[in-house]
Amino acid sequence: MSLTTTLVTGYLYDPSGAPLANHAVTLRLTRPEVENNIVVPEVLTVTTDGAGLLSVQLWPNTRGTAGSQYRITVKTYGET
Repeated sequence: MSLTTTLVTGYLYDPSGAPLANHAVTLRLTRPEVENNIVVPEVLTVTTDGAGLLSVQLWPNTRGTAGSQYRITVKTYGET
C-alpha cells in the first residue's frame, strides 16, 4: 500500500513582488506521523521553477493523528 499524497501548487514572491525563481523550499512536519504502517517523510525539499512556481506532492496531515502541521522555509540568496 502506498502513502496518500495530494498535489500542492502556488507561486512564491519576495516582498517587492518579484517571483522567487529557482529557490529551495523545505517543508517539514512538526510531528512524526504514520499512515497504514508507513512512516510519513518528515522533510521534503523542492525547488521553485523559473516563474516562482512551487509544485509538490504532500501527505495531507489532516489524515494523521499527531496534530502535525507543515513548517515551510524558503532559502533566499546569500543564506547558507
